[in-house]
Amino acid sequence: MPEIRRELSEKTLIEKLVEKGWLVSSQNKIIIGRKSLEVDGYEGYFEVILEKNEAWYVMHVKIKIIESDFNKYRRIRLRLQEILRGKIDDQYPFLTLEVELGEYIVPEILKKLDEIYDKVRGVVLG
Repeated sequence: MPEIRRELSEKTLIEKLVEKGWLVSSQNKIIIGRKSLEVDGYEGYFEVILEKNEAWYVMHVKIKIIESDFNKYRRIRLRLQEILRGKIDDQYPFLTLEVELGEYIVPEILKKLDEIYDKVRGVVLG
């Protein structure tokens, strides 16, 4: 039983996020992780906010991208909206997308984050 508790602990979640290259802060049952999306001239970041709710975490994602080419900006905006269906703050050249993804336990969080980050990075790289 102690091994299962460790697997599901906040400390383990933070350690695993850091291992995967996330900058992490934690305070009052909220974990915030941020990872760069700076690739091939694009600037931006991917942020996850995890709010502890008993054994679960409610996962919110925020993606911020700066793109000066309007056609690329529009393509990225449309693809991100297709993938995540979140709230978009569309202020060219600054694009912000926010979405609540639901409740997850620690192992699911790590898997879901990898999946979404890879999709978003793929959209940005085009």
